[in-house]
Amino acid sequence: MRLKGQDRIRRKVQVEARDLLCYWAVRELGISCTDLAKQLEMTQPGVGYAVNRGEKIAKEQLFTYL
Repeated sequence: MRLKGQDRIRRKVQVEARDLLCYWAVRELGISCTDLAKQLEMTQPGVGYAVNRGEKIAKEQLFTYL
């Protein structure tokens, strides 16, 4: 199923929010990827990828506001 217009934008925002959550939870709060994966009903490698994407988003946003 292909998403169109607003649905695609909404899904992108949701994914970016999850990525940032994973980044902050793992890197800043020290929650393990395994524990976070269980809480979010994701795979452990999926959380690892989300952490990396979240870090990139956080750094890009930081420079936007400086």
